Amino acid sequence: MSFERVLKVVTYLIAGLGLYALTLGGTFGVFSMFLVALGFAVSWFAEPPLIATPAWTRGWTIAAVGFFVVQVLRGITGASILELALEYVAMLQVSRLMNRRTGKDHNQITVLAFLHLIAATVLTTSVAYGLVFIGVLIVTPWMLTITQLRRELEETVEIDPVERARLFTERDVVGSRFLLTTALLTLPIFFVTLALFLLFPRVGLGFAAVHGYGGQPTTGFGRNVELGGFGTIREDPTVVLRVSGPAELLGPPGTATLRMRGTSFDKYNGREWERSESNHEPIPSEYGSYPIVRFPDRDRDFELKVVLDHLDEPVVFVPDGAVAIATPPRLAGGGEVRRRIVQSRGFDFRYDLRENQGLNYSVFVSRDRGEWTKGSLLGEDVGNLTQVPSNLGRVGALASELTADAATDRERAERIVAYLRDSNTFRYSLTLPKVEGRDPLEVFLFEARYGHCEYFSTAAAMMLRTQGIPTRNVSGFLGGSYNRYGDYYALRRADAHSWVEAWIDNHWVTLDPTPPARNAVGPARTWFSPIRDFLDAARTRWSKQVVGYDLRTQTNALRKAFRFASTVRNFFRGKSAHDTRGNIADTNDTTSNRSLLVRVAIFGFVLLALGLMVFLVRRFRRSAREREAIPPQGRAAVRVYHELESALERRGVPREPGVTPLEHLEHLEGLAFDGVDDVREVTQAYVRARFGRSGLSPADLARLRASVRRVARGTPVAPGMKTP
Repeated sequence: MSFERVLKVVTYLIAGLGLYALTLGGTFGVFSMFLVALGFAVSWFAEPPLIATPAWTRGWTIAAVGFFVVQVLRGITGASILELALEYVAMLQVSRLMNRRTGKDHNQITVLAFLHLIAATVLTTSVAYGLVFIGVLIVTPWMLTITQLRRELEETVEIDPVERARLFTERDVVGSRFLLTTALLTLPIFFVTLALFLLFPRVGLGFAAVHGYGGQPTTGFGRNVELGGFGTIREDPTVVLRVSGPAELLGPPGTATLRMRGTSFDKYNGREWERSESNHEPIPSEYGSYPIVRFPDRDRDFELKVVLDHLDEPVVFVPDGAVAIATPPRLAGGGEVRRRIVQSRGFDFRYDLRENQGLNYSVFVSRDRGEWTKGSLLGEDVGNLTQVPSNLGRVGALASELTADAATDRERAERIVAYLRDSNTFRYSLTLPKVEGRDPLEVFLFEARYGHCEYFSTAAAMMLRTQGIPTRNVSGFLGGSYNRYGDYYALRRADAHSWVEAWIDNHWVTLDPTPPARNAVGPARTWFSPIRDFLDAARTRWSKQVVGYDLRTQTNALRKAFRFASTVRNFFRGKSAHDTRGNIADTNDTTSNRSLLVRVAIFGFVLLALGLMVFLVRRFRRSAREREAIPPQGRAAVRVYHELESALERRGVPREPGVTPLEHLEHLEGLAFDGVDDVREVTQAYVRARFGRSGLSPADLARLRASVRRVARGTPVAPGMKTP
């Protein structure tokens, strides 16, 4: 590409990255993004002589001032100041792209792109920003170098205008080697940035939540849930929860079905479920552990690690058998602030939502199923948990008919669940039954006989309550698809589910009356699914290792680094796995360090082999280029001239470095060198064949080699005769 085209492409790369960074915070509306993208695309075609006209410049100046006035008026009427400011700085960049005449204009575009990148740092914590940042690191050396070169060409008065215009269209001014070399300037910048990142951990989000993002909207975890709410999201593939844990609990990868409990409801008014008002009791914590039943014990418990996205309801999801929750303190103002996790009626848990972030936490599940509990039944709760709306007489009659000869509450519950789930009387469907003002539960049970999980769980809860069994409706997630890129189970909004818990034999029993056909309904796997899984794994890793990089992470990393350094030192000293004080080191840590040492050694060997291979390939290519630079007809002459140089070196008059063959011939003529005529013949033939592209016949080669032999047989030049 020509110099001017390379500059244009690089300019649009850095401007496009800056504008894209502005859109990552979610503050741009769709219409605003469309206008910015349209202006960016149209500006590509704005070229001289159009942009050099005074009318064009004056028009864009008036447009910038007018747009500023419009934004001020919109701000007075109540529009978001942040959104108005971002729209204006985006419009300024489009205006600059429309008026890129000189190197100074390109510098202004670069400055605006940097400002856009800085603004994006307080608008988003997404992984896309990291990719934009890397892109800017690569493009910036190109942009700064090329714009500076253009300004030098523009401001050097000694260059003729015609010659300057020719240089701008020249293809060899900026080539691929130049771009690669300047891109390598990114490496020190990257390593300095990485060092700053590692040295200064996150101490709080600051303005990161300035956009006021309220979290992903979810259904079924608030104060109430209308009958039929979950079915509308059964095909939504958005991931909200990621769970990883030991194979001893979850089984081989991809085989587990996870049930993560979220919220319970005790009141049903015939149309929707509600939660009773209750005091939110903070769970006392020690060292980041919050006991549900007791404090965690790693010898007695399994540990599940959970990454929860920021939802509009701060629910802490737990599986059956959970005995404790653990999450580290959050960092604010340079210090640690203990998180507040509360428990409310119904064995529900919530966390502090002040950070506008999700939650990374661990759940400890007891190996002893005898410890599996979901709280106790309080006397004041019995009334709500056995309450049935007065208009459900037919529902009670059906329940009595199904349990007529049942002897125990457990048997009654099993018969009701089997009728709804296994009798083939009902089918799972995302289609809502047509109620038309009638009771939705009676329509489901006696007419439509189809629906989704809320209908089945509500029907089971009401029938159990008519038999005097305390019951609550529970919402959470059921399912999970294994993400092999992140080694975790992803629970999506589509996995939201509803079931019931009944008080039987003095403890809460989980009952799920929804037919298995539910598993066949949901987001279909497509060719794009692996890509979506990979992107979600990347976002998760970004959230944990970049956004969540804090003092605690830094300390752990330094501890591992020092431990590894100690292992390397002991390895080369031939010592056993003992620490510096002579105590036996932890076996797992030692094994891990040795494994890491082996991996580092293998990596170093591979890196060395790759470096050697690159060196050999580059050397071969350079030799090939040198060979290709000599035309075929000149290669024989080059060989003959090399033979002449060897002969002259033996005669005591070698050609010094930096001296051309013709200059060396003149030097020998000045010395009255014996055999200068033969040297002249070989040298002139070499110059004609090497640079004049004239070939040598076999007879010519034989004659030249005879001349070389005569030169070689001559008497060596005395030292005093080398200078004329």
